[in-house]
Amino acid sequence: MERRVVWRLKRKFPKDIVEDAVQAGLAATALDWRTLKEPEAFMHTAAYNAAVDALRKKETKKSREVLMTTLDIDYFLAPDALDTSIELEDVLSRELLPMAADFARLVMGGASLKEAALELGLGRDAVGLVTGQIREALEAAWGLAGAPSAAAPVCGGPAEAASVLREAAAQLTPRQREAFGLLLLGHKPVAVAQQMGIDANNARVTLHHARQRLGRILGWSADEVSRVIQLCQVQAAEGRRTVPAA
Repeated sequence: MERRVVWRLKRKFPKDIVEDAVQAGLAATALDWRTLKEPEAFMHTAAYNAAVDALRKKETKKSREVLMTTLDIDYFLAPDALDTSIELEDVLSRELLPMAADFARLVMGGASLKEAALELGLGRDAVGLVTGQIREALEAAWGLAGAPSAAAPVCGGPAEAASVLREAAAQLTPRQREAFGLLLLGHKPVAVAQQMGIDANNARVTLHHARQRLGRILGWSADEVSRVIQLCQVQAAEGRRTVPAA
């Protein structure tokens, strides 16, 4: 009986997975042996389900290794992460904006950062923002960074955090509000200065004061404000990518 189950599973699964799956099937069959009318069919089903689960974990582990290596996250700091309730796809879907999640999936599929950027139409600055968000989300979810959440300091998700920050920006001075609005669109301080007709140092000082004031209004740390600014910039980049060409 065992040999027949092994032979059938080897047609669909790798040898190392089959061996462990058959042992799981044998154990499950032994527990219910007296009540089974068709023990071989039961064993095959139990072993098949174990093999499917093992293959899924193996593929997810490989995808996770590729992603973490590409983004320079130390994979060996969290060797048991896959065995927890935190699954890779859950992190991508729950913690990341759609464009960042798509970028992560392309990398997991074997694309380089450059190839993923070309596929999604992202510039260098946008790639930096997206990879930073992915890295922070994974580190926070897998307990590598010690941060409560990469998505939002006090909110339920990235979209909500970005919305809270934009609403708080209404309390800035007109000059700060204009500069900060350009920053959220992804402009560097030099570009902000050009848009506002001021010098770059003035732009940097204005943005610095805006960040400080928002931190006090929201009760966020400087790092939390910076993290949500990055989320807003990713959203802006994603919006530009999805707007159809005229």
